[in-house]
Amino acid sequence: MKNWIYILILILTTVSCEKFEETSNNQRVYSTDYRSLETESNFEVIDIDSVQNYSELISEMEKLTCQNKISGLKFTFQEKEYFLTGITGCPTKNETACYFARNLIIVKNDSIITDLFNNKKIPIENLQQELNEIASKPFNFQFDKDDIKPALIHLYIEKNENISTTKKVLKEIVVQFDKFNSESNPDFFKYNILFERFDRTKIPPPPPLPKDSSIGNM
Repeated sequence: MKNWIYILILILTTVSCEKFEETSNNQRVYSTDYRSLETESNFEVIDIDSVQNYSELISEMEKLTCQNKISGLKFTFQEKEYFLTGITGCPTKNETACYFARNLIIVKNDSIITDLFNNKKIPIENLQQELNEIASKPFNFQFDKDDIKPALIHLYIEKNENISTTKKVLKEIVVQFDKFNSESNPDFFKYNILFERFDRTKIPPPPPLPKDSSIGNM
């Protein structure tokens, strides 16, 4: 009788461990580029949960950029762990990065700016709507390919925002791009997140043409 009890306990323990392992795996979400870059020697991870705000996060990322390192990012949000990468410039180097042939997405705080000059926006939770809009236009695809041109996400978070806003935005980006892509083609719509110190929505629109301009009469 005792032997059967021991066997039952062993079975229950094994099943519980398997369930725990499965649950643990489901609690971690990785971006595709994180998986492909984490084995690189210059890859270094920043724990967003250890920083106070967005500005501090950018400072940590800039240090790595100036050392020619890749910024891996991790954080916990609503009991799940998220892993992704981000890019910044190096403030001590006079270099301008070239992001040619990209689909641009501008995010301020927890909103996507859909019209920069008229300040139209949608919640970050509606990112799928923006991705569908981009995918609906043939010129947003790569030449002679079925894949969409990679997205460059300009991210800016104001100083008065809690770090939880940054985490919420990053979580939505990782999850919704993952849903948009398929398991058979995870690179269908690649993306990079550019963490910025300045607010692109503050850039003034170009001045209107003078009324007596001859350009319109040509």
